[in-house]
Amino acid sequence: MSRNIAQKSVTDLLRDDCGCYTRGNNETGSHYFTFVDNFGSICGDSGTGNFSMISLEESQTAEIFRRRPFMGLFLIAHCWLCILATIVIVGFLPNVLTILLGILVIGSRQQALLVLMHEASHGNLFEHKLFNYWAAQFLCAYPVLADTKVYRTYHAKHHAWTQTKKDPDLVLTSGYPISKNSMMRKILRDMIGITGVRQLYNRFSIAFEDKESRLSKKFKTLFRLIGPGLLVNTSFLALFVHLGYGWIFFSLWLVPLLTWHQVVLRIRNISEHAALVNYLRTELSVARTTLTSSLGNFFIAPYWVNYHLEHHLFPSVPCYNLPIVHRLLKKQGYWSKANLEDGYYAVLKKITHYNHQKPLKARKTRLVGSFTKGYKEVEI
Repeated sequence: MSRNIAQKSVTDLLRDDCGCYTRGNNETGSHYFTFVDNFGSICGDSGTGNFSMISLEESQTAEIFRRRPFMGLFLIAHCWLCILATIVIVGFLPNVLTILLGILVIGSRQQALLVLMHEASHGNLFEHKLFNYWAAQFLCAYPVLADTKVYRTYHAKHHAWTQTKKDPDLVLTSGYPISKNSMMRKILRDMIGITGVRQLYNRFSIAFEDKESRLSKKFKTLFRLIGPGLLVNTSFLALFVHLGYGWIFFSLWLVPLLTWHQVVLRIRNISEHAALVNYLRTELSVARTTLTSSLGNFFIAPYWVNYHLEHHLFPSVPCYNLPIVHRLLKKQGYWSKANLEDGYYAVLKKITHYNHQKPLKARKTRLVGSFTKGYKEVEI
């Protein structure tokens, strides 16, 4: 991998791919203008005339883009210290209650590692680009079987084409609202590990789907897809076995990754982009911000990831400054025409209905894929 490629962030990729010029929008037959730089993003539709711009004073712009020294290091350390403290407590007091609480805490911290990987993919975790990339890979992505480089390219498309047919994440939220029973079935599958096991199986099966290729080539494909993550997790297992606590790897790392981590990921995905109110096709319509309690932040939305509309408006703003963006937008009256919810329960109520009847489909489908590479719909 070249140094130049390793240093590219999502914002760099957006600049390369769609910055500073107009491109055709197949959905409206007009031009969709996207400009992304260190001062945020401006989006509009030249066909409808619905341009909108978030204007900030120079002092406010300087405030939201100001980086705090060592904050990225603190966030990573905080995440891993929470994981280590949980493992130590459960190791000394192993019982059903502590293990269940440990699954919730560590599953949320595994989600937090993905959030920090996302932050690094935008170049916002550390100022030094090469350190930003490799710190994200080894300390955030590989432990949860993710890959910053793959995710970054895929995620750039999400920012460039948010809520259009070209958005790779649209498949995650386009089917909402759904019935409450359907939502409960989805969360139940997440909680008992069905979703996690399916995703893991899918990542292995991709490497072996070409029946005519040599076995060596299949293993090379597998290593490229998930190899570094498997090596890191194998090292974790070896360490716990050496210390005489091999059971901890399975009960407090693998189980949370396949269960509670999946629940949180689903809730976050649908909260960010499902069933949005369209406010005149401006950039205020592309995402939802969900305000929540400290407990909700810890277990569902770590490290300010709940300020999702603010992130889409200003993708180069460090996550710890997104609450400042929120206050500035509120002060200027933007939240009266944006998607804002008070708590994740309110979002779940909005995207589910007791009497919702989904149109009959000629075929049944299921989403397969991963957070890193994206998802697609396949027949079952």
